[in-house]
Amino acid sequence: MEVKLKYALFVGLFFIGISPSISYSGGRSDVSKRESAVDKVLLKAAKTIEKEIGIDCIGTGGGTMHGVEMLSLSFQQNGELDIPSARVKIVKAGEIFLEEINSCKELRKYLIPCPFTPKNIEICILVFDVNRNNLPFDKLQCVSTNKGTVKYRVDSPDRNTFCVVEKETYEEAREKILIQPEVIVESK
Repeated sequence: MEVKLKYALFVGLFFIGISPSISYSGGRSDVSKRESAVDKVLLKAAKTIEKEIGIDCIGTGGGTMHGVEMLSLSFQQNGELDIPSARVKIVKAGEIFLEEINSCKELRKYLIPCPFTPKNIEICILVFDVNRNNLPFDKLQCVSTNKGTVKYRVDSPDRNTFCVVEKETYEEAREKILIQPEVIVESK
């Protein structure tokens, strides 16, 4: 229970730092139109990623106070991942997310910058065993992309923090996928 609380806290803090998606419109209808467009894209991207990659969406967010500067999705993977498989999932999720964002005509006028790049999205995939329990501390627990950097994390032996075991730019991860042997990404 304590460890699951740590994961919930991690995801919560992840989104606190990025989700001033303000519901107060200050009487401006463009804010509600912007939020509606953001919600539409987040929902569509989450559903597409769930279907194509086989991971469950557990959270959404974004930085939208004066325009849309960043959008985020968080997922849960049930079943161990090695780094090459995690790389494929995070990059494929990123590509789907960017395509959904940049192709939405209602959202494009609010994007800062337009089009969005990997530096404007955040995706976190928490990894559990097939029974949704925590993995041993030396197994990959989380893969995330934030500000154009992909990080692979394991749990620390004391289970109080994540430790980064590998880090690369999003572009480096994308390049590695092009040259690595085929990694199967199971869908649901």
